[in-house]
Amino acid sequence: MLSSERVVDMRTFLQESISKNDLEDIFRVNKLGKIIDYKMVGGGEFNTIYFVQTTNGKFIIKIAPSCNKKCMRHEQGILSNEVEVYIKLQKYGVKVPKIFAYSVSEDNIFNYLIMEYVVGSKFNKLKFSSQEKLKLYYNLGKELAKIHGIKSNEGFGFAHIGLCQTWKEAYLKMVSMVQLDAEEFNIEIPYRQEISTIIKKLECFFDDVKEAQLVHGDMWGGNIIFANKELCFIDCERAYYGDVVSDFLLLNINGKYDDPYYQQLLKGYNEISSRKIEYNQNFIIRSELMKLYFGLVLYTEVYYRYPINSITFKSKQIYAKRFLKNTINFLQNFNEENHEYI
Repeated sequence: MLSSERVVDMRTFLQESISKNDLEDIFRVNKLGKIIDYKMVGGGEFNTIYFVQTTNGKFIIKIAPSCNKKCMRHEQGILSNEVEVYIKLQKYGVKVPKIFAYSVSEDNIFNYLIMEYVVGSKFNKLKFSSQEKLKLYYNLGKELAKIHGIKSNEGFGFAHIGLCQTWKEAYLKMVSMVQLDAEEFNIEIPYRQEISTIIKKLECFFDDVKEAQLVHGDMWGGNIIFANKELCFIDCERAYYGDVVSDFLLLNINGKYDDPYYQQLLKGYNEISSRKIEYNQNFIIRSELMKLYFGLVLYTEVYYRYPINSITFKSKQIYAKRFLKNTINFLQNFNEENHEYI
């Protein structure tokens, strides 16, 4: 158990310091037992996460930033988005943590989500043989197809922000929101003109996205738990409806599309999905355009999270700027008229 009454190991501006009494009140109100032990769990920058053991069992509680803390537009209300996505994924047979309680009212001091504590290993930490990993990636592809098989008839984009009629409109709205977030901090986004020019030239590639499919939005190995021979997906708060390429992108951030594990991922996916994934020029361009969006988020969000004179701020900003530059260089080598790279 933590020795102090208040947790002071704060890592970002957004994360909350919550007392043991507050935690006890939350668990008592939800009839989840008396707290025996609790500790802050690392790894995030937005929510504050605790492991809590009570007389009823073991839980994870995720606490959202309070309403008086300034966060980026797409992050406003994402705890409610996560709850809705978890419920929907459970309905469609995708393994996610069981929800025990949640509160997402603007009137609360703390908005929170209480889930089961899933015992297992993070996907990116598994130490399996090559053959076992090939099978695991194949199964991951099948599970990913289940997620993407969930569709919205109402539109594209973040459901908690407001949906658009096309994926192109949703993407442009997402980019615009980040730019507005930057303006509020007087942030000078690097390569802004180059980014604008590239998007205008290549946004036609988004016309290929006809269906508003559910996208996890943060699909990397740290958000997948291998538990009881099943894959369990966590941290779905940034989920949206749109182009599925970003989930494949985040699972293959190094861009090694000929990697045998990645090929197994695609094989498993295409065996289940009604909309097959083809590694072609359109797929690549759309992936790189999503990288532009992610790069803009990475560059801007550090202002909302860390002191500008901190080492963490500087290192993350340098990484984001390099990430943007590499993506811009790649897309600038694309010859739009011939639809090939030069």
